[in-house]
Amino acid sequence: MRLRWLIIFLFFPLLGFASEQWTEVKSPHFTVITDAGEKRGREVALRFEQMRQVFGALVLHGEVKTSRPVQILAFKNTKGLRQVSPLFKGKPVELAGLYEKGESEDYIALDLSTEGDYKWQTVFHEYGHLLLNSNTFEWPVWFDEGFAELFSTIDLSGKKAVIGRAPESAAQMILNEPLIPVAQLFAVRHDSAAYNESGDHRSMFYAESWLIVHYLEEKQLVKPVILSFAASHGLPDEQEFRKRTGMGFAQLDRALQDYTRSNHLMGWLTPLPEGIEAGSFAARPLTANDALIAVAEMHANERDHQSDSIRELQQALVADPSNVKAQSDLGYAYFVKRDYEHAEPYLEKAAASGSKDAMVHFYYAMLLQQKFQSAKPETEELERQHKELEESIALDPNMAAAYNLLSINAHQRNDSGAAVQAALHAVALDRRNEFYAVNLASAYLAAQKIPEAKSVISQLRNSQNPQVLTTLSSMESFITQWENYHQTSDK
Repeated sequence: MRLRWLIIFLFFPLLGFASEQWTEVKSPHFTVITDAGEKRGREVALRFEQMRQVFGALVLHGEVKTSRPVQILAFKNTKGLRQVSPLFKGKPVELAGLYEKGESEDYIALDLSTEGDYKWQTVFHEYGHLLLNSNTFEWPVWFDEGFAELFSTIDLSGKKAVIGRAPESAAQMILNEPLIPVAQLFAVRHDSAAYNESGDHRSMFYAESWLIVHYLEEKQLVKPVILSFAASHGLPDEQEFRKRTGMGFAQLDRALQDYTRSNHLMGWLTPLPEGIEAGSFAARPLTANDALIAVAEMHANERDHQSDSIRELQQALVADPSNVKAQSDLGYAYFVKRDYEHAEPYLEKAAASGSKDAMVHFYYAMLLQQKFQSAKPETEELERQHKELEESIALDPNMAAAYNLLSINAHQRNDSGAAVQAALHAVALDRRNEFYAVNLASAYLAAQKIPEAKSVISQLRNSQNPQVLTTLSSMESFITQWENYHQTSDK
């Protein structure tokens, strides 16, 4: 009798999944898993593909790169979204959309029953950040957030895209509250209170950042402003700003006030990208177990749901013991909790299966790297990690994290040339990741390419990350010793 009740308990959560028909839709850059039907799944994938291309047309005027896979869970109602929502006092927070950053993959969850475009705003904002990180160098905080807010309200439902509509909260604040002086706003950094502490000041920072980017786009001043901040190393330099734009900070303050009063807070029409057809996306039905695994995978990357993930993936393996995806995800869930002993057999078995899932091989390579922290790796282990990373990259050539780990592997194998090349790939795919840049500088030093290392170090000098700055200091000390030694030996 006790065994019977145990079986019922294990499969109880699966009953909710079994009562729905699940579908997977794969577009060129997204995987959508939904219980709202194939048609809605295709619509969701299409909207994200369009947003991605609009970004490329307006910002890059060329090809868009993305450094991380993105999986979307599109639930047909609020009940579904609550499964992955963060918790407050033990209860799901009421949201219309959720964006979750994983170790090397990102996750989006949507409630498709929400009225209007509100459900897209949070996820489009965060996806805008991913696109900026993958395709542009570091910009000031106000510009990053203002740009992400600008794209958060993009409307792709008509015959043309509408960009730049004011987020509702931003419009209310801008029209009813005094603006922050731009000299003060431009000085906000990632560690500033105005950026991190909840409250009206932070809300106004976001709202006014949106307003400034909207104004700059309208007046075609984005490029001059960015060049002015690049010339001043990201700091607000009024003289440089005036030279590039023809106005000082006080003049910009007045211009923004006039801009809000003249009703310029509407969006712009732009043609929808051509050549993207929802009917061309691949679609297939999923089992209830597949859907459970997809939710558990997102849970593994959420602080409030990591224990749920392990329980769900164990349950999925009871239903299908040979499921490679469940094996890999369960190993990863243990890895996130730093339970490496339990993680290893699942990740090793999944990687040995011949899976065509890039993440399966990458997760195992990550585990091997963790093992290398406590003991010097054997040659065979390094070769195994190298093989897994090469397989992962072959399956997903745009995964920056895999290239970064491949560079570290090459360094451990004393192949300095390969270490540099892999690090260059990682930085090219994720230009904002300072740790990838630090690894590139380290690879250059190991290859005795001192001028190249100096160039990378110079670009990182304005970092706000203490760990990065400490590492740079060590590198600069090494370079000084190296140069002194060679100057002495050349005499």
